[in-house]
Amino acid sequence: MPVITPPVDAGLAAWLKADALYVAAADASIATTWGTKATETTIISPIALEADADTEAARQLRFFEGPLVADQHIVKGLRHDLIGKLIRVKTRAVQALGYDTAQFVFVIAAAESDTSDTTTLTVLKRLS
Repeated sequence: MPVITPPVDAGLAAWLKADALYVAAADASIATTWGTKATETTIISPIALEADADTEAARQLRFFEGPLVADQHIVKGLRHDLIGKLIRVKTRAVQALGYDTAQFVFVIAAAESDTSDTTTLTVLKRLS
């Protein structure tokens, strides 16, 4: 029996095929603080509105205003994919990781274990 696929709206099809839209945010004082160790992050997300993307870019930029401290955590799974990403420590993991509140951390390294299904993440977190 043939599979009948309903037609896709032409406007939706064009939107799905379009290139991603990018929003950039920069802060001269943060760039000066980090110097040659500064990093550029890129995140592809389903954010559709430019105003929402601007808000998200500003949130990520505020994270790097510092001061920051390095921390390490062992997490389940092979998570090399997290390097270079700003991730939110979920509320249920806060106590296990020794944090006072849920917060964002920036993953700077990930060492996947050869003997277990775990990864040691090295992260930067803000001091409050």
